[in-house]
Amino acid sequence: MPLLAVDRLVTHYRTTDGPVRALDDVSFTLERGTSLGIAGESGCGKSTVALALLRLLKLRGGGIDSGRIVFDGQSLRELSKAELNRIRWARIALIPQAAISGLNPVYRVGDQIVEAIRAHRSVSRSQALERAGALLTRVGLSESTLRAYPHEMSGGMRQRAMIAMALVLDPDLVIADEPTTALDTVTQAQILGLLRRLQRDLQIATIFVSHDLSVLAQICDRLIVMYAGQIVETGKVAELFQSPRHPYTEALLGSFPDITAAPRPMSPLPGKPPELSSPPRGCRFHPRCPERTARCEQVEPDLLGLGGGRQVRCHLWSEGS
Repeated sequence: MPLLAVDRLVTHYRTTDGPVRALDDVSFTLERGTSLGIAGESGCGKSTVALALLRLLKLRGGGIDSGRIVFDGQSLRELSKAELNRIRWARIALIPQAAISGLNPVYRVGDQIVEAIRAHRSVSRSQALERAGALLTRVGLSESTLRAYPHEMSGGMRQRAMIAMALVLDPDLVIADEPTTALDTVTQAQILGLLRRLQRDLQIATIFVSHDLSVLAQICDRLIVMYAGQIVETGKVAELFQSPRHPYTEALLGSFPDITAAPRPMSPLPGKPPELSSPPRGCRFHPRCPERTARCEQVEPDLLGLGGGRQVRCHLWSEGS
């Protein structure tokens, strides 16, 4: 049994123009101790997946319409709020996109980590502080950080503190929602190295959300590529980078420089993703696709299995290309 199984998940956000379907028939699994990346342009549904898993969509004016989310044999959609709170942070932790928004500015970092520990464990404050200090040291910070306020720390230090807070209860799954986006290149590399090392040493399953394919290539075992609320391709990271099957995946890879290969002109992806309040008929990518056919404009493709865990949502493959 996989640690996490998401089956035909459909979600929405409420807007002034009516509900917008942010995720449409999303399914995937995650094994224990492995890392899954979710990639795509802004607005494709990456962060919505992360929020849906923790049932936090209501905070953004959204909700889950249908589908199943099964974590370690438990259906998260069927749990009460109290039951779900016992799983959040203790077994499924979140590293938010910007640490400055994940840390309370008026509390010291140590107090915030201690609060997370004592909400789930019957330990004294001194025991919780000892655990917090040990985790901060493990992520490359000194124990003196316990007494610091978030505004007294650099962006990299705040991100390390958030990683320590996410790991403090030894969770089975950590969801990282673009945790390196606001960091400079050097600090980003340090944080990615830290996450890789912690995942390997602690055998934690991770879901890493990012628009940056180069980041996902460094830290993930498998990759999901999303477009307009749907999964368009899945597979092992190396396979997707070496032989993308969907035109959108190929276009994403073409828009990033490859410093290991000979210099080549960049190939920016033309156009923009569709409005999910009124997605185009047929394949949602067809208005931007250089390989579209008449069928692409009329019939929505299914997510096809290609063997070896590869999947692609494209008529080119259903027609035997």
